[in-house]
Amino acid sequence: MNTRNARGRHPGRLAGTALLAVAALSWSAPAGAQSAVDDSVLNRPRPGYDALGIDLFAGPSDPGSPFILYPTLDVAGGWDDNVFRDESGEKDDFLLKVSPGLNLVSDWDRHGLSLSARADIARWEEFQQNNSTNFEVATRGFLDIGTDSQLYAGASFGRSSDFRDDVNNPGTNNLVRYWTNTQEVGFQTYEGDLQSNTTGTRKRYNYVDNGANQDDRDVTQYDVSQRFGYEFQPGVVLFVQGGYNWRLYDDAVDDFGFQRGSQGWEVQGGLSYDVTGVLSAEVRAGYLRQRYDDPSFGRNSGFAIDGDITWNPSDLATIRGYAGTSIAETTLDGYSGGYTTFGGLGFDYDLADNLIFTSDVIYTSVHYDPAPGFSAREDDIWQGKAGLVWLINEYFSSRLDYTYTNRNSNIAGEDFGDNTIMLTLHSQL
Repeated sequence: MNTRNARGRHPGRLAGTALLAVAALSWSAPAGAQSAVDDSVLNRPRPGYDALGIDLFAGPSDPGSPFILYPTLDVAGGWDDNVFRDESGEKDDFLLKVSPGLNLVSDWDRHGLSLSARADIARWEEFQQNNSTNFEVATRGFLDIGTDSQLYAGASFGRSSDFRDDVNNPGTNNLVRYWTNTQEVGFQTYEGDLQSNTTGTRKRYNYVDNGANQDDRDVTQYDVSQRFGYEFQPGVVLFVQGGYNWRLYDDAVDDFGFQRGSQGWEVQGGLSYDVTGVLSAEVRAGYLRQRYDDPSFGRNSGFAIDGDITWNPSDLATIRGYAGTSIAETTLDGYSGGYTTFGGLGFDYDLADNLIFTSDVIYTSVHYDPAPGFSAREDDIWQGKAGLVWLINEYFSSRLDYTYTNRNSNIAGEDFGDNTIMLTLHSQL
């Protein structure tokens, strides 16, 4: 992945509501129209700086290549002034991170297939219990059926580590590591102005004990979703979407005596707009609910309001807005799940043809719904990011990032502030 195209995102968490994968799929603008997302500062093509790729399996009499390989290597160094996310007695440390990657992409007139592999190897100077070696391998493909329909599928497998601010870590000094595997299948079709997309996913999380028992967190989640849209003007779509989910924990009853299995649903309606290279937007609103097996948890529900907007007010600037709601899974003693609301604003600017400024401000609010006898937990998290990307040539770029994170909780000892600085050298072929 090209470093300059990677947008800062909130750390992923297992959602307790149907995450509609279809909402992340682009609904095409009319032929000849340039999407504002594709034409944004971070995503637009940049001849002379974009990766060239390596043609594979091309025949001597055929200049075309059925596959193109994109190798990458990131080497990053940084400093963190609160590596354990402590409220007091903060400890700082230096970090070295190496991230090799391979992305094999088909170059066919019809259908498509991609294979990817990436590793993140992090080593800390003083607190080596924070060292991690994570990886993921993935594949995704689509099969064109006629001119208006497409069947797609994907799968991934990998190992990850929790962030130090994860509230589900029972408090040991060791990182929490876990294995993941995901499968997805879907079908989308366009019949005139009508659009339909059906998606099913399975996600498996298997946590590794880290000096404390992590078996309560092992879970498999299933999601099915459906979206119907009507394009009443070119590039302007009205839609409704809904989904249902199942959360099946390996341990029917956890160490605290709670049954954490659940089922839930979400329904939303909205509007997407993507007509020119200037403005792309999608807003949707509805309701979500999660019902837990444990009667003391009951139901966790709330409004589901989500949206994304990309606005290019000039050739040099992009303004991004995004917001979302979900019910996050948790294994905190006495809490069923976290009703999560977040919103963010990003600004990207071309300081020069090969120098980009990028920034984000993100606010997240999490309300953990308590069982009887427990007090509600409220976390407010602010995060600010600023970065400079220097595009050197088609083989190298560098990036300097600063991130500030602050969490304010009504639970004693759970507040923290953190500053991180990272310098990354990105290489690509």
